[in-house]
Amino acid sequence: MEPAAAGSDILTWAYGLCAAAFLGVAAVAVMRRGDELAAARRWPVAGAAAITAAWAAAVAMAGAPAPASLVLEAMRMVAWLVVLAEIARLLHGRRLLLLGPLLVAGSGALVALVALLEDRLPGVAGLMPAVLVMLAVAGLALVESILRQREPEERWAVKHLCLGVALLFAFDVFLFAEGLLFNGLDADMYAARGMVDALCAGAVVVSLFRRGTGTRRLQPSRELLLKSTTLLAAGLYLMLMALAGYWIREVGGTWGSATQAAFLAGSLLLLGVVFLSGASRARARVWVAKNFFTHRYDYRAEWLRATGTLAGGEEGHAEALHDRVIRAVCDIVEGTAGALWMLQERDRAFIPSAAWNLSAPLPALPDDAPLVRFMTARRWVVDLDEMRRQPDLYGFAPPDWLGGVPGAWLVLPLPIRGTVIGFVVVAQPRVRRPLTWEDFDVLKTVGRHAAATLATEKALNELSDARRLEAFSKRTAFLVHDVKNIVSQLDLMLKNAERVGHDPEFQKDMLETTAGAVGKLRTLLGELRQTREASSASGGAIASATAPADDLAAQVAAAVARWRRRKPDLTADLAAAAGPGLPAPPADTFASVLDHLLQNSIEAAGAGGRVAVRLVRGGGTVAVEVADDGIGMDPAYVRDRLFRPLDTSKADGYGLGAFQSRELVREMGGRLEVTTQPNKGTIMRIVFPLDRPQAAVAGGTLAPAREAV
Repeated sequence: MEPAAAGSDILTWAYGLCAAAFLGVAAVAVMRRGDELAAARRWPVAGAAAITAAWAAAVAMAGAPAPASLVLEAMRMVAWLVVLAEIARLLHGRRLLLLGPLLVAGSGALVALVALLEDRLPGVAGLMPAVLVMLAVAGLALVESILRQREPEERWAVKHLCLGVALLFAFDVFLFAEGLLFNGLDADMYAARGMVDALCAGAVVVSLFRRGTGTRRLQPSRELLLKSTTLLAAGLYLMLMALAGYWIREVGGTWGSATQAAFLAGSLLLLGVVFLSGASRARARVWVAKNFFTHRYDYRAEWLRATGTLAGGEEGHAEALHDRVIRAVCDIVEGTAGALWMLQERDRAFIPSAAWNLSAPLPALPDDAPLVRFMTARRWVVDLDEMRRQPDLYGFAPPDWLGGVPGAWLVLPLPIRGTVIGFVVVAQPRVRRPLTWEDFDVLKTVGRHAAATLATEKALNELSDARRLEAFSKRTAFLVHDVKNIVSQLDLMLKNAERVGHDPEFQKDMLETTAGAVGKLRTLLGELRQTREASSASGGAIASATAPADDLAAQVAAAVARWRRRKPDLTADLAAAAGPGLPAPPADTFASVLDHLLQNSIEAAGAGGRVAVRLVRGGGTVAVEVADDGIGMDPAYVRDRLFRPLDTSKADGYGLGAFQSRELVREMGGRLEVTTQPNKGTIMRIVFPLDRPQAAVAGGTLAPAREAV
């Protein structure tokens, strides 16, 4: 690509001036000694200026781009890039002395080789302007990084040199980009380039007389290096594909052009697939961390990302806190899935509260399980691969239930104040790599922060629940006071009836007082509505449970028999788990809970739905399962609202049934679990331990049964 015809005198004088200016820059740089200009800066500047002077002289003598001037063109741009790399401390010491001349000479040799192969590969030289544009853009990006990250005192020493080189590169981008667009360099702009470069020489000279106050090394961010590496790799890939396309067109004969077009289209498609691949991005991050940084992590970036994820982002986040905890942990090690278990003290178990990219049902884990005891004692991040290879290091084998978590890889405890309040299971990443102390330290740090955040949320929820119950108790106290006033009125009326009961006027007043008291009582009952008959909405009363049977199987069988009056197709499977050793919870209390669960399941399933009751024994526990195929519930609703007092989704509900049932089960020494999926149904599970003493279950010392609300 050559410029159109232009006045040779203008071009000769412009580039001659440029050659003289940069020759002067080289002389000044060589003569500046002592502390006024470090040798590490002096020699790269002198070399770049000398090459620029040689290039300008070659253009002035040839009057147009010639092979010699093109070789010097590439060497000139690479030489100034080396100067910028030295300023940024990306190249220094022996690396600068070895790599600097090698890069400059290599660029010139590469351009000379392309010129020699022009006859065999026509059109290859036409890529030269594109390459020069890329080099110039890289120089501008480096200048921007230097000026942005330097302290004011350091910027004062190099700002003129950076501005001069930036102007040099910016004009080159404009000139060659225009040439690529119009398939030819503008003659006037090409001639003006010599004068512009001569102006840049003056700015460079100013910096030679300024001494910096520091040598702080420029630290480009990992994200910048990742994007720069990706851009460079994409550029090299496209250049290679373009060369291959030229070769295909030349040797393809009649099919050459069509084959070239198809090849280039396929190359772009492959590049897009690689760019959008999560595994490719993960490999690139690992490569950058290994080759450019002493530490694997950019701790500032990781901390900002983790805290931003836990806080929900600046624009708010649709995910609940438990989901965000999983994402914050998985983002650190590129995990592809995860789940969170939270400790429920009264259930004496860790209950799964959230999952990400996992659809399999997750089990509850007793708080005395070996894995829990190990995490509480050691606070280690459990590497399941290491545990399988070296079980003696942990003292136990991986739990069987982890086999139900696809690709389970790490278990991160969430400790706070000496207690593990939860743990996160992370699935395998896209790119497997060995873990180091840095990975474990970052995971532990984020785990502690997540534990503090979860503990704060739990405290706020408990405070909110307490305030709701307090407000409800106050309202109940006011209603009781009103009932007391009504009772006082009726009591006074009865006392007066003994004296003046025969008086017609008194009889009239007595009827009015009685009618008013009945009205007030009805109003109070409508406001209070703490208790309801189990069959108030469906007709057919079901008697309150007073199961005389002692063991669990007999009590469940009695409840099934009662509820079959309302739903004849109610199924039960109790024989498999029946036998000695079953707990015997207080009959009235257990019946109250089971009646509530059965009523909700029957209402959710509808007239044509299925409801089943099962008794399941295994793993040191026995469970009563009430399953239906109704509309189910969203996991977020179960976690955040189902067991909150006075929070309900029913139009005629009070939000106390599930809360009261769980509290009663806990008082009996068990726990209440929920497994549900929207549009697939719900399983409510009452779990009692078989191998642990339970005073509440055996003693029957609870208060009389409270009906489910």
